[in-house]
Amino acid sequence: MVALACGDGGAADTTGSTGADGTTGGPGTTMVAPTTGGSSSGSSSGSSSAGEVSETGGDPTTGGETTGDDTTGGEPGCAPALPSFADELVPTATLYVQGGAQPGGDGSVDKPFDGLQAALAVVTPGTEVRVSGAVAGAYTTGIKGTAGAPIWISGEPGAVSGPLTLEGASYIVVRELELANSADGHVLHFFGADHLLLRGLKIHDAGLGAIKGSQSTEVIVEDCELWAAGKVNGHPVLDYVGVNGGRIVRSKFHDTPGVMIMLKGGTSDLLFAWNELYDQTMPGNALSLGQSTGPEFFQPIDAAFEGLRIVAYANLLHDLVGAPVAFEGCKDCAAVHNTIWNTTGPQLVRFLPGAAGMDSGVMQSLSEGCRFSGNIVVGGQENGASLNADDGLVGPNNVIDYNVFLKPGGLNWWGVIAQDLVHSTYDQDPEVGADGVPGNVALVDGKGPPDLAGLPFAEVFTVDAAGACVAAPTDIGAIAVP
Repeated sequence: MVALACGDGGAADTTGSTGADGTTGGPGTTMVAPTTGGSSSGSSSGSSSAGEVSETGGDPTTGGETTGDDTTGGEPGCAPALPSFADELVPTATLYVQGGAQPGGDGSVDKPFDGLQAALAVVTPGTEVRVSGAVAGAYTTGIKGTAGAPIWISGEPGAVSGPLTLEGASYIVVRELELANSADGHVLHFFGADHLLLRGLKIHDAGLGAIKGSQSTEVIVEDCELWAAGKVNGHPVLDYVGVNGGRIVRSKFHDTPGVMIMLKGGTSDLLFAWNELYDQTMPGNALSLGQSTGPEFFQPIDAAFEGLRIVAYANLLHDLVGAPVAFEGCKDCAAVHNTIWNTTGPQLVRFLPGAAGMDSGVMQSLSEGCRFSGNIVVGGQENGASLNADDGLVGPNNVIDYNVFLKPGGLNWWGVIAQDLVHSTYDQDPEVGADGVPGNVALVDGKGPPDLAGLPFAEVFTVDAAGACVAAPTDIGAIAVP
């Protein structure tokens, strides 16, 4: 089956160019407390600052899965509500899929299907497809649940599936499942879809992307781990083209070359929060808010910017070899309260142009109205740049303030965006540890931006990357200091 044109083009190089775009091929929560789960060096320290409700452990989540897909946890009174379409809903029927089952099964517990394709060919709204063992993946077209009766694809402990494609899917929950091994394509690929909840997934060993999403709406990614993508051409581990609405939270992305996260093609109204990006294996802009997309792949097709209202909040980015954060044709986007360390690329923050939708009336998008604020950024190169935002490659009203920068050599503020000389520091060590916690308390304590309330998703800026309540005045960085 031939997939519709979704805007694949491989990862960008360090100039932000992607080449011509072409075509390849758990449960919901009502209140959750962010935790990155720690990196290989053990983040989520559970620290708290003065005025915060104190932590008693590294993982603030106290509840597991309960009837009705309702998880609660975190510090009382501050964990933000992050609702999904699957809240308080449970399956009304079950189809069983088991690795090694005899062909010709009917999906019953006694005669399970031997692969996902057979089960998803007959699934109906309200049904859970329950996978056990190692099974082949599936390419689906038009499987649809409803707002009151989604379709669940769930993994038993140890369940592993091959690649899964969801074309034109609606109201689908994919949860607690390992997806792996696409030789020359994406592992989890969705397009023309709406209302997807991807939770508790482990997705790895992708020829292209671990997750590729295009021309879709209302997509939630929660508590996932994605790694070892881009084995064929350096594709991002997560690549969105024209995904409108949703969030990517409490997930880990690692061991991937080039651009790691690409959010482009008219992608809008998206929260990227409490995640961890690390172990980038080849240079590229690790977290790209925007990018450069073929004009025919935008959603909406008249979008004048690569990204709109995309916010990266309280993420940990470390062990990178390219620019940690890039704004590329993004409007009203923000990166706030992130901690970046052990990054060795030649730029720390970049602004680059993007493309625009074919019906937008323009051919280029320049980032405007974007904010980089309250971040800790440690690394870079002696002859490299803290900022690279050349005249003619960036639009108006962008602000960089209330940050801590520390790089070897000179500051090298290369660009037309004003340097904040009042509230930012450029020559003091925040002493970021292996867990992302700054040790230089005096430098960051209460020094964060006071005016973020007008940003998209500001209502969820209530807990830090370790799940601790955030007090005012805020600290600089992703983790509040003790």
